[in-house]
Amino acid sequence: MFRLAWVLAGHAVAFFGDRGTGHAKFSVEIDGFVVGEGSAFSASGFQTRVPLWREDGLEEGEHRLRVIHDDLPGMWLFVDRFV
Repeated sequence: MFRLAWVLAGHAVAFFGDRGTGHAKFSVEIDGFVVGEGSAFSASGFQTRVPLWREDGLEEGEHRLRVIHDDLPGMWLFVDRFV
């Protein structure tokens, strides 16, 4: 299992990455609470720099974001950037 953690300040967060076959499911935690699940899988071909997750309505201030790879070994989860 792979985990990526990032500390952010603000009231919203989004991250972008790639989608394609062989890409993984993931879960997202903010401040220690699971806020959702997503998937970078796409049967319609490879796509780069697409939005994978967005969370709005956070209280203004510092937050800890964790993205957790929730799939089989060998499935890809590529995160391009956080905004």
